[in-house]
Amino acid sequence: MKKILLLLVGLSIFGMANAQHFGLFAGPQMTNMSMENATLIVKTNFKPGFFAGFTVDFPLNNNMVINSSISYKTGGTIIDNGSLLDDDTEVLVLRTDNISLDLTYLYLFDLNTIQLYAEGGGYLGYAMGGKYVYKPKDGDKYTEPLKIGSSDTDDLKAFDFGITIGAGVYMNKFKFGLGFQQGLFNLSTSDDSQDVARNQAVFAKVAYFFNRK
Repeated sequence: MKKILLLLVGLSIFGMANAQHFGLFAGPQMTNMSMENATLIVKTNFKPGFFAGFTVDFPLNNNMVINSSISYKTGGTIIDNGSLLDDDTEVLVLRTDNISLDLTYLYLFDLNTIQLYAEGGGYLGYAMGGKYVYKPKDGDKYTEPLKIGSSDTDDLKAFDFGITIGAGVYMNKFKFGLGFQQGLFNLSTSDDSQDVARNQAVFAKVAYFFNRK
């Protein structure tokens, strides 16, 4: 894990140092966390959130670009009343605050005034913190801290790694895109290999590049 982190950090720094285009980006996203164990598949739903950060492009040629970025992202999922919840709890919201390093490869389709692109790559995320938000059927909602770490007393592991696919368009200094991310790491801290929790996200983004023509 540390080697992957160092590799992505190194590539991001290399990109920033050699980038011809750099800027800021932000957008909304819908996140989910698939959960299952040997006897139960938990029904989870997508939760709205957002992300924002710094992004850099460095072209390999006229049609190929490597993009690296670092950003803050919200994450988590919504669990409706089911076997994981007691009878008095209607909804449980799991919220996380994350730092993400992203690295994607873009292929451009030049249409003169605009450039369409398709991208693929990966991300490395780190959960800095989080909380549970309980919404009882009767009474006010309340929160509990989410325990993040690698021991079996923690709720979720801190590090996540996954793939990214997306598409969009460059328009002068602006970049608009849509994409999907699928976590590959099991975030469950249980010793049981059949206990699985993985992140998912669907996102839209807009970026502004300060020095792109």
